Amino acid sequence: MPRSEHSATAQSIPRVLPHAPDELAAVRLRRLGEGVGKVAYTSGHWVVKRERTRLEVIAIIAVWRLLRRLERFLPGALGRRLRSRPAGQIRLLRAIAYAVVLVLPRGLWFSSHLGDVWRLYRKRAAEGDRLARQHLEDTGLVPRRVTFPPMRVKIGGWPGWLTVSEASERVENTLYHRLTELAQLGHFDEIEVWLERFLELRQAGWGRGVFSVDAHLKNFGVTGDRVVLLYTG
Repeated sequence: MPRSEHSATAQSIPRVLPHAPDELAAVRLRRLGEGVGKVAYTSGHWVVKRERTRLEVIAIIAVWRLLRRLERFLPGALGRRLRSRPAGQIRLLRAIAYAVVLVLPRGLWFSSHLGDVWRLYRKRAAEGDRLARQHLEDTGLVPRRVTFPPMRVKIGGWPGWLTVSEASERVENTLYHRLTELAQLGHFDEIEVWLERFLELRQAGWGRGVFSVDAHLKNFGVTGDRVVLLYTG
């Protein structure tokens, strides 16, 4: 399977640029997805991220804890759907939780169990990011990352704009979705190829001392003929 044209181009771009890729300034970036600590936006070939505030993360943790406690009262499929599709299913709950977090004193949250979970998340995320930059940068095991002088870009939704100084190569799809698509088409030989590439990536990571806590296939991306690690936290 040949490497995509963009993948080859992205690999040839220097890590430090004199200015941001033109594409970032030419379009309004659309929301690509979100995690506990970040929201990602894409221009098509590049991805930029917005760091969530401490209180936003606390609100998300509170929502997930609430859903876990309600698990026993929710039908199995509904409970799994709420947890697996946060962007589409629990955005309203998150907004309500954030409003509550804003009203009550901050000290209350950070002295509670929610604060302990937030501190553990922040520590692990920072350590994962540090190790990824130290051991995986320019190895092909993670998406290509470039830095540039800070610039303001337009984004869809609130707050409408974002100041960024870093972007990463956008993958074509997650490994999970690529395998799902191939299975639906009955292309089982290609599934075997991608699973072999996935194992090669894992082994290459192990050789560099990288042992991911979350090996879910949604945590890995496909770009050209490569499998890359998406979330290093």
